Amino acid sequence: MPATTNRPEFALATKSIFEQEPGFENPQETTSSPHRRWNHSTVEQDLENIRSWLSTEAPGSLEINCIAEAQFTELEDRINQEDLRLRYDWDPENQRLSLFMASPLHEVPGGWMGSLLEWLQRELRLVCRCGTPSLINGCSGIVEYPNGRRMAPDTGIFVQYAIQPEIGPEIRVIVPFPRVVLETAFSQSLEDARRKIHAHLHLSDEHTHVGILCNVKKPVTCEEDFWATIEVWTRDIDENNTDDQLPYEVIDFKHEQRKLEEGVEPVINSGEYSPSPTLAGSDPDVTLTAETDGVTWPESGDGKKMRRRWGPVVLIKEGAKTSRGVPADDPRPGDTLPLNVYDFLRVCREHDGPGMWMDPNELLLPLDSLKEKIMDMVLFNRESIRKKSQKTSAQPLPPPPPPSAPTKRGNPFKEMRSFKRSKE
Repeated sequence: MPATTNRPEFALATKSIFEQEPGFENPQETTSSPHRRWNHSTVEQDLENIRSWLSTEAPGSLEINCIAEAQFTELEDRINQEDLRLRYDWDPENQRLSLFMASPLHEVPGGWMGSLLEWLQRELRLVCRCGTPSLINGCSGIVEYPNGRRMAPDTGIFVQYAIQPEIGPEIRVIVPFPRVVLETAFSQSLEDARRKIHAHLHLSDEHTHVGILCNVKKPVTCEEDFWATIEVWTRDIDENNTDDQLPYEVIDFKHEQRKLEEGVEPVINSGEYSPSPTLAGSDPDVTLTAETDGVTWPESGDGKKMRRRWGPVVLIKEGAKTSRGVPADDPRPGDTLPLNVYDFLRVCREHDGPGMWMDPNELLLPLDSLKEKIMDMVLFNRESIRKKSQKTSAQPLPPPPPPSAPTKRGNPFKEMRSFKRSKE
Protein backbone atom coordinates (compact mmCIF):
# COMPACT_ATOMS: atom_id res chain seq x y z
CA MET A 1 0.00 0.00 0.00
CA PRO A 2 1.51 3.39 -0.94
CA ALA A 3 2.33 5.73 1.90
CA THR A 4 0.21 8.48 0.40
CA THR A 5 -3.04 6.54 0.74
CA ASN A 6 -5.51 8.53 2.83
CA ARG A 7 -7.53 6.62 5.38
CA PRO A 8 -10.61 8.10 7.03
CA GLU A 9 -9.77 10.70 9.64
CA PHE A 10 -10.56 9.32 13.06
CA ALA A 11 -8.25 11.04 15.54
CA LEU A 12 -10.36 13.88 16.91
CA ALA A 13 -9.59 16.50 19.50
CA THR A 14 -12.66 17.62 21.43
CA LYS A 15 -13.48 20.45 23.75
CA SER A 16 -13.76 20.03 27.48
CA ILE A 17 -17.01 20.37 29.33
CA PHE A 18 -16.43 22.71 32.28
CA GLU A 19 -15.15 26.26 32.33
CA GLN A 20 -11.69 26.93 33.73
CA GLU A 21 -11.94 29.06 36.86
CA PRO A 22 -9.46 30.73 39.19
CA GLY A 23 -8.63 28.50 42.12
CA PHE A 24 -8.62 25.27 40.12
CA GLU A 25 -5.09 24.07 40.63
CA ASN A 26 -3.09 22.77 37.71
CA PRO A 27 -3.53 18.99 37.97
CA GLN A 28 0.11 18.43 37.10
CA GLU A 29 1.20 20.36 40.18
CA THR A 30 -1.07 18.82 42.79
CA THR A 31 -1.16 15.07 42.22
CA SER A 32 2.40 14.07 42.97
CA SER A 33 2.38 11.27 45.52
CA PRO A 34 4.90 11.04 48.35
CA HIS A 35 7.89 9.62 46.51
CA ARG A 36 10.74 7.73 48.13
CA ARG A 37 13.87 6.60 46.34
CA TRP A 38 17.19 5.01 47.15
CA ASN A 39 20.04 3.18 45.45
CA HIS A 40 20.17 -0.59 45.65
CA SER A 41 22.57 -2.07 48.20
CA THR A 42 21.39 -5.60 48.97
CA VAL A 43 18.15 -7.45 48.26
CA GLU A 44 17.61 -7.97 51.99
CA GLN A 45 18.01 -4.24 52.66
CA ASP A 46 15.68 -3.39 49.77
CA LEU A 47 13.06 -5.73 51.18
CA GLU A 48 13.39 -4.22 54.64
CA ASN A 49 12.99 -0.72 53.18
CA ILE A 50 9.91 -1.85 51.23
CA ARG A 51 8.32 -3.23 54.41
CA SER A 52 9.02 0.05 56.19
CA TRP A 53 7.59 2.02 53.26
CA LEU A 54 4.41 -0.09 53.24
CA SER A 55 3.90 0.45 56.97
CA THR A 56 3.19 4.17 56.44
CA GLU A 57 -0.42 5.35 56.20
CA ALA A 58 -0.14 6.56 52.58
CA PRO A 59 2.88 4.86 50.98
CA GLY A 60 2.80 6.77 47.68
CA SER A 61 5.39 5.47 45.23
CA LEU A 62 8.89 4.13 45.62
CA GLU A 63 11.92 3.97 43.32
CA ILE A 64 15.02 1.78 43.59
CA ASN A 65 17.91 2.81 41.35
CA CYS A 66 21.13 1.08 40.31
CA ILE A 67 19.59 -2.38 40.61
CA ALA A 68 20.84 -4.96 38.10
CA GLU A 69 18.60 -7.57 36.50
CA ALA A 70 19.83 -10.44 38.69
CA GLN A 71 19.10 -8.48 41.87
CA PHE A 72 15.71 -7.38 40.51
CA THR A 73 14.75 -11.00 39.76
CA GLU A 74 15.72 -12.06 43.28
CA LEU A 75 13.82 -9.14 44.81
CA GLU A 76 10.77 -9.91 42.66
CA ASP A 77 10.77 -13.51 43.91
CA ARG A 78 10.97 -12.33 47.53
CA ILE A 79 8.13 -9.83 46.98
CA ASN A 80 5.95 -12.58 45.49
CA GLN A 81 6.81 -14.96 48.33
CA GLU A 82 5.55 -12.41 50.84
CA ASP A 83 2.44 -11.77 48.69
CA LEU A 84 2.90 -8.00 48.84
CA ARG A 85 0.80 -7.43 45.67
CA LEU A 86 2.81 -4.46 44.50
CA ARG A 87 2.50 -2.95 41.04
CA TYR A 88 5.80 -2.16 39.41
CA ASP A 89 7.72 -0.90 36.39
CA TRP A 90 11.12 -2.51 35.82
CA ASP A 91 13.37 -0.56 33.42
CA PRO A 92 16.51 -2.64 32.67
CA GLU A 93 18.04 0.07 30.48
CA ASN A 94 18.15 2.57 33.36
CA GLN A 95 18.33 -0.12 36.09
CA ARG A 96 15.33 1.46 37.79
CA LEU A 97 12.47 -0.23 39.64
CA SER A 98 9.35 1.80 40.43
CA LEU A 99 6.82 0.37 42.88
CA PHE A 100 3.47 1.42 44.29
CA MET A 101 0.60 -0.14 46.21
CA ALA A 102 -2.72 0.39 44.43
CA SER A 103 -5.46 1.71 46.72
CA PRO A 104 -9.19 0.97 46.22
CA LEU A 105 -9.74 4.44 44.73
CA HIS A 106 -6.79 3.92 42.38
CA GLU A 107 -8.45 0.76 41.01
CA VAL A 108 -11.79 2.41 40.14
CA PRO A 109 -10.93 3.58 36.57
CA GLY A 110 -9.56 0.15 35.65
CA GLY A 111 -12.73 -1.52 36.91
CA TRP A 112 -14.81 0.95 34.89
CA MET A 113 -12.87 0.10 31.73
CA GLY A 114 -13.30 -3.62 32.33
CA SER A 115 -17.06 -3.22 32.72
CA LEU A 116 -17.32 -1.86 29.15
CA LEU A 117 -15.55 -4.72 27.36
CA GLU A 118 -18.66 -6.72 26.52
CA TRP A 119 -20.27 -3.70 24.87
CA LEU A 120 -17.04 -2.72 23.07
CA GLN A 121 -16.58 -6.26 21.77
CA ARG A 122 -20.12 -6.31 20.38
CA GLU A 123 -19.56 -2.99 18.60
CA LEU A 124 -16.25 -4.12 17.09
CA ARG A 125 -17.78 -7.31 15.74
CA LEU A 126 -20.34 -5.27 13.83
CA VAL A 127 -17.65 -3.67 11.64
CA CYS A 128 -14.62 -5.99 11.69
CA ARG A 129 -14.09 -7.34 8.16
CA CYS A 130 -11.46 -10.02 8.81
CA GLY A 131 -11.94 -12.42 11.69
CA THR A 132 -14.14 -12.20 14.76
CA PRO A 133 -12.48 -10.03 17.42
CA SER A 134 -12.65 -10.67 21.15
CA LEU A 135 -11.42 -8.36 23.90
CA ILE A 136 -9.47 -9.82 26.82
CA ASN A 137 -9.05 -7.93 30.08
CA GLY A 138 -5.43 -8.37 31.10
CA CYS A 139 -6.20 -6.33 34.25
CA SER A 140 -2.89 -5.44 35.93
CA GLY A 141 -0.94 -8.47 34.74
CA ILE A 142 2.77 -8.10 34.02
CA VAL A 143 3.61 -7.25 30.39
CA GLU A 144 7.18 -7.98 29.25
CA TYR A 145 8.41 -6.07 26.20
CA PRO A 146 11.13 -7.06 23.70
CA ASN A 147 13.76 -4.84 25.36
CA GLY A 148 13.24 -6.64 28.69
CA ARG A 149 11.15 -3.93 30.33
CA ARG A 150 8.39 -5.31 32.55
CA MET A 151 5.35 -3.27 33.54
CA ALA A 152 2.00 -3.85 35.18
CA PRO A 153 -0.54 -1.43 33.66
CA ASP A 154 -3.53 -0.57 35.79
CA THR A 155 -5.58 -2.14 32.98
CA GLY A 156 -4.45 -3.70 29.70
CA ILE A 157 -6.96 -4.66 26.98
CA PHE A 158 -5.81 -7.37 24.55
CA VAL A 159 -7.36 -8.28 21.18
CA GLN A 160 -7.84 -11.82 19.91
CA TYR A 161 -9.07 -12.76 16.42
CA ALA A 162 -10.88 -15.96 15.44
CA ILE A 163 -10.28 -16.43 11.71
CA GLN A 164 -11.69 -19.06 9.39
CA PRO A 165 -9.13 -19.86 6.66
CA GLU A 166 -10.17 -21.05 3.21
CA ILE A 167 -9.08 -24.58 4.17
CA GLY A 168 -8.89 -26.09 7.64
CA PRO A 169 -10.25 -25.35 11.11
CA GLU A 170 -10.68 -21.96 12.72
CA ILE A 171 -7.47 -20.29 13.87
CA ARG A 172 -7.14 -17.92 16.81
CA VAL A 173 -4.57 -15.12 16.74
CA ILE A 174 -3.91 -13.05 19.87
CA VAL A 175 -2.11 -9.71 19.74
CA PRO A 176 1.01 -10.10 21.92
CA PHE A 177 0.73 -6.75 23.72
CA PRO A 178 -2.25 -4.77 25.04
CA ARG A 179 -4.01 -2.71 22.39
CA VAL A 180 -5.29 -0.18 24.94
CA VAL A 181 -3.78 0.58 28.35
CA LEU A 182 -5.19 2.62 31.20
CA GLU A 183 -3.11 4.22 33.95
CA THR A 184 -4.35 6.10 37.00
CA ALA A 185 -2.34 8.85 38.67
CA PHE A 186 -3.28 8.45 42.32
CA SER A 187 -1.29 5.79 44.14
CA GLN A 188 1.42 6.47 41.56
CA SER A 189 2.55 9.95 40.52
CA LEU A 190 1.35 11.68 37.37
CA GLU A 191 4.90 11.59 36.01
CA ASP A 192 5.13 7.82 36.57
CA ALA A 193 1.75 7.22 34.92
CA ARG A 194 2.73 9.22 31.82
CA ARG A 195 6.11 7.54 31.67
CA LYS A 196 4.45 4.12 31.68
CA ILE A 197 1.95 5.06 28.95
CA HIS A 198 4.82 6.39 26.83
CA ALA A 199 6.69 3.09 27.28
CA HIS A 200 3.61 1.00 26.44
CA LEU A 201 3.08 2.95 23.22
CA HIS A 202 6.69 2.80 22.01
CA LEU A 203 7.99 -0.56 23.29
CA SER A 204 5.16 -2.76 22.04
CA ASP A 205 6.26 -2.95 18.37
CA GLU A 206 3.42 -0.43 17.91
CA HIS A 207 0.78 -2.97 18.91
CA THR A 208 -0.45 -0.59 21.64
CA HIS A 209 -2.53 2.14 20.02
CA VAL A 210 -3.95 4.16 22.92
CA GLY A 211 -3.16 5.08 26.51
CA ILE A 212 -5.93 6.43 28.74
CA LEU A 213 -4.81 8.48 31.74
CA CYS A 214 -7.09 9.23 34.68
CA ASN A 215 -5.60 11.88 36.97
CA VAL A 216 -7.06 11.98 40.50
CA LYS A 217 -6.36 14.57 43.18
CA LYS A 218 -4.38 13.24 46.11
CA PRO A 219 -4.81 13.12 49.03
CA VAL A 220 -8.53 12.81 49.60
CA THR A 221 -9.53 15.11 52.46
CA CYS A 222 -12.76 16.23 54.07
CA GLU A 223 -12.46 19.55 52.23
CA GLU A 224 -14.74 19.68 49.18
CA ASP A 225 -11.91 20.41 46.75
CA PHE A 226 -11.67 17.03 45.02
CA TRP A 227 -11.25 16.76 41.26
CA ALA A 228 -10.44 14.16 38.63
CA THR A 229 -9.61 14.43 34.93
CA ILE A 230 -9.23 12.00 32.04
CA GLU A 231 -7.30 12.16 28.74
CA VAL A 232 -6.25 10.00 25.78
CA TRP A 233 -2.67 9.66 24.49
CA THR A 234 -1.32 8.12 21.26
CA ARG A 235 2.05 7.95 19.53
CA ASP A 236 3.04 11.23 17.92
CA ILE A 237 2.62 10.04 14.32
CA ASP A 238 1.22 11.04 10.96
CA GLU A 239 -2.00 9.04 10.96
CA ASN A 240 -2.39 9.31 7.18
CA ASN A 241 0.88 7.44 6.65
CA THR A 242 -0.01 4.10 8.19
CA ASP A 243 2.44 1.79 6.40
CA ASP A 244 4.96 1.92 9.23
CA GLN A 245 2.93 3.51 11.98
CA LEU A 246 0.00 1.07 12.06
CA PRO A 247 1.53 -2.24 10.94
CA TYR A 248 -0.70 -5.10 9.92
CA GLU A 249 -1.56 -8.03 12.11
CA VAL A 250 0.63 -11.00 11.19
CA ILE A 251 -1.71 -13.49 9.48
CA ASP A 252 0.11 -15.91 7.18
CA PHE A 253 -2.83 -17.67 5.58
CA LYS A 254 -5.57 -16.97 3.08
CA HIS A 255 -9.02 -16.18 4.37
CA GLU A 256 -12.30 -14.65 3.32
CA GLN A 257 -13.74 -11.45 4.67
CA ARG A 258 -16.58 -11.85 7.14
CA LYS A 259 -20.14 -11.19 6.13
CA LEU A 260 -21.38 -8.35 8.27
CA GLU A 261 -24.73 -8.53 9.99
CA GLU A 262 -27.77 -7.24 8.17
CA GLY A 263 -28.50 -3.59 8.66
CA VAL A 264 -24.85 -2.70 9.28
CA GLU A 265 -23.12 -0.68 6.59
CA PRO A 266 -19.98 -2.73 5.80
CA VAL A 267 -17.75 0.03 4.44
CA ILE A 268 -17.76 3.74 3.79
CA ASN A 269 -15.61 5.86 1.53
CA SER A 270 -13.26 8.29 3.19
CA GLY A 271 -14.97 11.20 1.50
CA GLU A 272 -18.29 10.27 3.04
CA TYR A 273 -17.02 10.14 6.59
CA SER A 274 -17.65 13.43 8.34
CA PRO A 275 -17.56 12.96 12.11
CA SER A 276 -19.32 15.48 14.30
CA PRO A 277 -16.93 17.85 16.09
CA THR A 278 -19.14 17.78 19.21
CA LEU A 279 -19.52 14.67 21.33
CA ALA A 280 -22.51 13.73 23.43
CA GLY A 281 -22.51 15.69 26.65
CA SER A 282 -20.09 18.38 25.49
CA ASP A 283 -20.79 22.00 24.75
CA PRO A 284 -18.89 23.56 21.81
CA ASP A 285 -19.08 26.97 23.48
CA VAL A 286 -17.64 25.90 26.84
CA THR A 287 -13.95 25.15 27.28
CA LEU A 288 -11.99 24.53 30.43
CA THR A 289 -8.79 22.74 29.73
CA ALA A 290 -5.66 24.47 30.96
CA GLU A 291 -3.68 22.72 28.23
CA THR A 292 -4.35 22.45 24.54
CA ASP A 293 -5.18 19.20 22.81
CA GLY A 294 -2.26 17.94 20.75
CA VAL A 295 0.38 18.55 23.44
CA THR A 296 3.32 16.15 23.11
CA TRP A 297 5.22 14.46 25.94
CA PRO A 298 8.02 14.51 26.91
CA GLU A 299 8.47 18.13 25.93
CA SER A 300 12.23 17.88 25.41
CA GLY A 301 14.59 15.25 24.08
CA ASP A 302 15.14 13.76 20.65
CA GLY A 303 13.47 10.42 21.42
CA LYS A 304 10.01 9.23 20.51
CA LYS A 305 7.12 11.26 21.82
CA MET A 306 3.44 10.75 22.43
CA ARG A 307 0.61 13.15 21.70
CA ARG A 308 -2.47 14.00 23.69
CA ARG A 309 -5.30 13.28 21.29
CA TRP A 310 -8.15 14.23 23.61
CA GLY A 311 -8.48 16.00 26.93
CA PRO A 312 -7.77 16.55 29.69
CA VAL A 313 -11.48 16.65 30.45
CA VAL A 314 -12.74 17.21 33.97
CA LEU A 315 -14.71 14.30 35.39
CA ILE A 316 -15.33 15.81 38.82
CA LYS A 317 -14.60 19.29 40.12
CA GLU A 318 -16.10 19.92 43.53
CA GLY A 319 -17.28 23.36 44.46
CA ALA A 320 -16.87 24.84 40.97
CA LYS A 321 -19.60 26.11 38.69
CA THR A 322 -19.90 26.06 34.94
CA SER A 323 -20.66 29.17 32.91
CA ARG A 324 -24.36 28.32 33.24
CA GLY A 325 -24.16 28.20 37.03
CA VAL A 326 -24.53 24.43 37.27
CA PRO A 327 -22.46 22.85 40.05
CA ALA A 328 -19.67 20.93 38.36
CA ASP A 329 -19.80 18.12 40.92
CA ASP A 330 -23.33 17.23 39.80
CA PRO A 331 -23.08 14.42 37.24
CA ARG A 332 -23.91 15.64 33.73
CA PRO A 333 -25.47 12.72 31.87
CA GLY A 334 -24.02 11.93 28.48
CA ASP A 335 -20.35 12.71 29.07
CA THR A 336 -18.28 10.31 26.99
CA LEU A 337 -14.69 9.40 26.17
CA PRO A 338 -14.16 9.00 22.40
CA LEU A 339 -12.29 6.00 21.06
CA ASN A 340 -12.78 4.44 17.64
CA VAL A 341 -12.65 1.13 15.81
CA TYR A 342 -9.02 1.62 14.73
CA ASP A 343 -7.93 2.03 18.35
CA PHE A 344 -8.62 -1.71 18.69
CA LEU A 345 -8.49 -3.21 15.18
CA ARG A 346 -6.29 -2.92 12.09
CA VAL A 347 -6.70 -3.29 8.36
CA CYS A 348 -5.88 -6.74 7.02
CA ARG A 349 -3.00 -7.02 4.53
CA GLU A 350 -5.07 -9.18 2.18
CA HIS A 351 -8.06 -6.86 2.15
CA ASP A 352 -6.62 -3.37 2.01
CA GLY A 353 -8.23 -0.67 -0.06
CA PRO A 354 -10.86 2.07 0.16
CA GLY A 355 -13.63 -0.42 -0.57
CA MET A 356 -12.52 -2.81 2.16
CA TRP A 357 -11.73 -0.59 5.12
CA MET A 358 -13.74 -0.89 8.29
CA ASP A 359 -16.21 1.78 9.25
CA PRO A 360 -14.17 4.01 11.61
CA ASN A 361 -17.10 4.49 13.95
CA GLU A 362 -16.47 6.35 17.15
CA LEU A 363 -16.93 4.33 20.30
CA LEU A 364 -18.19 6.76 22.91
CA LEU A 365 -17.40 5.31 26.32
CA PRO A 366 -19.93 6.58 28.91
CA LEU A 367 -18.27 8.35 31.82
CA ASP A 368 -21.23 8.72 34.19
CA SER A 369 -20.62 5.42 35.99
CA LEU A 370 -16.91 6.27 36.37
CA LYS A 371 -17.78 9.59 38.03
CA GLU A 372 -20.23 7.93 40.38
CA LYS A 373 -17.82 5.17 41.41
CA ILE A 374 -15.00 7.65 42.03
CA MET A 375 -17.22 9.87 44.18
CA ASP A 376 -18.58 6.86 46.09
CA MET A 377 -15.01 5.93 47.00
CA VAL A 378 -14.14 9.55 47.88
CA LEU A 379 -17.14 9.75 50.23
CA PHE A 380 -16.17 6.42 51.77
CA ASN A 381 -12.62 7.68 52.37
CA ARG A 382 -13.95 10.88 53.93
CA GLU A 383 -16.20 8.95 56.28
CA SER A 384 -13.21 6.85 57.33
CA ILE A 385 -11.20 10.03 57.96
CA ARG A 386 -14.01 11.48 60.12
CA LYS A 387 -14.38 8.31 62.16
CA LYS A 388 -10.66 8.15 62.74
CA SER A 389 -10.57 11.82 63.69
CA GLN A 390 -13.44 11.39 66.14
CA LYS A 391 -11.76 8.38 67.67
CA THR A 392 -8.45 10.16 68.21
CA SER A 393 -9.97 13.48 69.37
CA ALA A 394 -12.43 12.00 71.89
CA GLN A 395 -11.44 12.76 75.52
CA PRO A 396 -10.50 9.53 77.27
CA LEU A 397 -12.69 8.66 80.24
CA PRO A 398 -10.95 8.81 83.62
CA PRO A 399 -10.03 5.39 84.94
CA PRO A 400 -12.47 3.97 87.49
CA PRO A 401 -11.40 4.38 91.13
CA PRO A 402 -9.73 1.36 92.67
CA PRO A 403 -12.06 -0.77 94.77
CA SER A 404 -11.92 0.19 98.46
CA ALA A 405 -10.47 -2.41 100.83
CA PRO A 406 -13.19 -4.24 102.77
CA THR A 407 -13.40 -3.35 106.49
CA LYS A 408 -12.03 -6.14 108.64
CA ARG A 409 -14.51 -7.17 111.27
CA GLY A 410 -13.60 -8.95 114.48
CA ASN A 411 -14.98 -12.26 115.65
CA PRO A 412 -18.44 -11.51 117.13
CA PHE A 413 -18.13 -14.33 119.68
CA LYS A 414 -14.88 -12.92 120.97
CA GLU A 415 -16.55 -9.56 121.19
CA MET A 416 -19.36 -11.08 123.28
CA ARG A 417 -16.90 -12.81 125.66
CA SER A 418 -15.05 -9.61 126.16
CA PHE A 419 -18.26 -7.85 127.04
CA LYS A 420 -18.62 -7.44 130.81
CA ARG A 421 -22.04 -7.35 132.30
CA SER A 422 -22.66 -4.82 134.96
CA LYS A 423 -24.40 -5.97 138.14
CA GLU A 424 -27.80 -4.61 138.66
